[in-house]
Amino acid sequence: LEAINSITDNIRVGSTGEAYLVDRNGLFVTHKDRFSVLSKDVSTAPAIKRLFNGEELDFVAEMKDYRGIPVMGAYKYLPDLGWGLVVEQDRSESFKPVADLALSFLFLLVISSILIAGTAYYLTARNLRPLFLLKSTIEKIRGGDLTTRFPVEKDDEIGLTGAVFNEMLDKLQATQKSLEGKVEASDK
Repeated sequence: LEAINSITDNIRVGSTGEAYLVDRNGLFVTHKDRFSVLSKDVSTAPAIKRLFNGEELDFVAEMKDYRGIPVMGAYKYLPDLGWGLVVEQDRSESFKPVADLALSFLFLLVISSILIAGTAYYLTARNLRPLFLLKSTIEKIRGGDLTTRFPVEKDDEIGLTGAVFNEMLDKLQATQKSLEGKVEASDK
């Protein structure tokens, strides 16, 4: 038995995994706890029941092990010996990489969302700034200040509109001065 024990002892499945052999009666044939060999009855464990019920010779499943802990396991019936080979790992350890990956994706999603929102805010603010300046200029002119001009910063549609708007104001101011001059001349 010691030779068989050394084989199952060398099967490593993470830190919580274990491999062992069980006989048809549900007793450990091999186990990392040598005191359990041929003395501990695990026949009530769902996987052991399933292994020896004769329906499946091998399967992979998520079940509770002989300790009552959820595990991911691979189970193989060895008909020549009447034993079952069991390799199990605690479910929490089995799914830890998946949980870690999901957490990483969530972190990346949050960071990406913040970057996208920040970029969208910056681009929107940068593109709307000239419109707010044009609106402010119009408000000042509507208040009677014909000396106000739109600051043309770019050669885009807003810059062209501002330049045309400034030309129109220049002509309006020149016309107003001309009219004021004619009114003064006619008053004399």
